[in-house]
Amino acid sequence: MAGGTLNAANVILGRGALGSATFTQTDGNVNLSGSFDVQENQGGTYNLSGGTLSVNGALDLNGGVFNFSGGKITRSNAGVIDING
Repeated sequence: MAGGTLNAANVILGRGALGSATFTQTDGNVNLSGSFDVQENQGGTYNLSGGTLSVNGALDLNGGVFNFSGGKITRSNAGVIDING
């Protein structure tokens, strides 16, 4: 994603039968009303080097890869942040 706005309920990368997935954000806004879930099961990767990632639900990095080299992460409320692996 190099610009614009993506509004979604959840992001789930690399979970079970969903298979491997890589999402790269260099600019723009990703607005999630629900959870952000990056799992290792099938190789989930999220690369954030610019723009804004806004998560209202749980932020769950359970063994997946989250590369953060720029941009920002925002939350509009308190919630679970779970980083394992």
